[in-house]
Amino acid sequence: MGLRFRKSINLGGGVKLNVSKKSVGISAGVKGARVSINSKGRKTTSVGIPGTGVSYVSTSNISKGKSNNTTNNNKSNILVSELELTEENVLKRSNEYKRISKALFIIAILLFIAAFPLGAFVFLLSIVAILFACLTNIMGRFIKWQGLKQLKDKDIKES
Repeated sequence: MGLRFRKSINLGGGVKLNVSKKSVGISAGVKGARVSINSKGRKTTSVGIPGTGVSYVSTSNISKGKSNNTTNNNKSNILVSELELTEENVLKRSNEYKRISKALFIIAILLFIAAFPLGAFVFLLSIVAILFACLTNIMGRFIKWQGLKQLKDKDIKES
């Protein structure tokens, strides 16, 4: 039996900060409709009829832009893109990091706004989220720069 940790902090206005052992996320919505984004790049949208137990939940991965409930048999998966050095794959990977960075910046801003009524701990979480967003953005730029540089060097060697 594994140890679990999950804490949901109501920030007001239908916004919640969700903290677990493996990620931090933020969700917004009302009873019957909610959108959640976490630090791993997972986006969950749920719509339901309150009090009935009937709902629809859709989960997708922002970093890959693919839904979890679909199978992808083509060669554009993450493992193949690691092996094939093409301009398209380099730009895809760079854009994945940019999307994650934007999501983290949004989470950081919401945490910063929520810090005023909730206190110093939430403010520190917003600082951590900003740092992760900056590092993710820098990583995306580095991947793009390094990947395109390697492609250029490869083209020079082949010609």
